[in-house]
Amino acid sequence: MVRRSKLPICGNGIVEAGEDCDCGLNKSCTSVEACCNPRTCQLYSGAECLSGPCCSGCKILPSGYTCRASRNGCDVPESCDGISPQCPEDNSVMDGSSCNENIGTCFHGKCVGAGQQCIDLWGAGATVAHESCYRNFNPSGSMTGHCGYDSRLHKYIPCFDQDVKCGLLHCEGGMPYPRVASSNFMIFNVNTREGSFEC
Repeated sequence: MVRRSKLPICGNGIVEAGEDCDCGLNKSCTSVEACCNPRTCQLYSGAECLSGPCCSGCKILPSGYTCRASRNGCDVPESCDGISPQCPEDNSVMDGSSCNENIGTCFHGKCVGAGQQCIDLWGAGATVAHESCYRNFNPSGSMTGHCGYDSRLHKYIPCFDQDVKCGLLHCEGGMPYPRVASSNFMIFNVNTREGSFEC
């Protein structure tokens, strides 16, 4: 019966207990991991790190170096701490903060809200339609305005007056067609004492 050794084997390409690194065979090691000594499976003398967004040339990057850029107005850039080769965890601004020139609200690192949804659907220049669009269509409980769909009864749910803005999204402006190819859309005009509004 042959027993397998539980001791670490330097050069097998697997980082095991007591090893800083293990890049495999000597020949390929320097091209794969320049900071790893293939004979000892330890970092070379003077090397501080092997890899990571905050490691360059076997040295840990200084505190303040941006290792992850901000993705949007609700995300914050992360910087190296000068101690670890890894970038800190991804953080975002506090939920409820305004974003995208105050037309949206940050929620879990994303800018959400009716205004942002209009921009996502219709492109730059799109805004939430006038309140008369919501008051005229969403209480109807039809395809042109509703607060959801009841799949058991196979019909649209009308919005209560106080909930009209919780229903179907109405936008104006932006591009002539939605940016999302599969989106169904209709364009209506509502005439009120205040004027004519595109919905």
